Amino acid sequence: MKKYLPAFILAAVMLLVNTSLPAPVYSDLSCTYGSGLTPAEDQWIVIFQYHYMKNDSSSGIMKENMFPVGLAYGFTNSFSLMVLESIIEGNMNSGSGSMNTDEGMSHGISYDDPLLIGKYKLYRINRHSYTFGIAFSLGVEIPAGNYSESTDTMNILPGLSLTGRYGNLKSDFNVTYKWKYVSLMHSNSHGNPADELNMTMTAYYQVPFGPLSSFSIAPVIELSMVDIRGNAWDGHRRYVVSETDVYTGYGIKFSSYHFILDFLVRVPIHTRGDNVNRDDLFILAGSSFMF
Repeated sequence: MKKYLPAFILAAVMLLVNTSLPAPVYSDLSCTYGSGLTPAEDQWIVIFQYHYMKNDSSSGIMKENMFPVGLAYGFTNSFSLMVLESIIEGNMNSGSGSMNTDEGMSHGISYDDPLLIGKYKLYRINRHSYTFGIAFSLGVEIPAGNYSESTDTMNILPGLSLTGRYGNLKSDFNVTYKWKYVSLMHSNSHGNPADELNMTMTAYYQVPFGPLSSFSIAPVIELSMVDIRGNAWDGHRRYVVSETDVYTGYGIKFSSYHFILDFLVRVPIHTRGDNVNRDDLFILAGSSFMF
């Protein structure tokens, strides 16, 4: 993980200095999923997304279709709260059967643990010539799901976001730590994954069009890293989990004052350690509406 810290620090510094040119007046929803979720006072944001994930590991090929739905409300101009739930449809091919049979195949539909996230703007500059913001978030995963990665206790997710604009260029830098507070005495048979550190840098360039430039289309580029470490429990023994995955993503975004349409494809460019949690292919399609 230390190997990649300089790159992310450099990206954050670039974000800090790229805040001096005029900014467009499009919706303030962030280009990074969930990171810019700070609706104004008494405003709502509704999120509908579709995720496709494929993992090819030594235990077989896992394909999942995830359908996250989120709702956020701005209690003040500085504080917002979001609730997120996901339905997951998965198919697992263990490789024990032939290509023309269903042997070795498993299929299931489940729902993830509900996620509740509070976000507070620690610092915000909103000028005609530039914008820059720092926000702190704190999330809690409520143990109510039946997905294989769900746990019997709550997970805590503190995070920090930096957002800036440079002319028509906008970028976000986000850090989130997922503390999987799991009691080994109450672990399920699937085991409990270790804690996760997530860092994401996203940038896009808005090209305005339409009446009064009220719409924009933008290419999106993303760099992210997931570091997973700690002890886990498989129901019989404790074992060490260690994995670092680095991804790059490319997509397109269509924005207006009150809604955003997203499409993103993410692929791994580096893996170190176990590859159990790595997504060999990740596709996102979604929409966000503010009212």
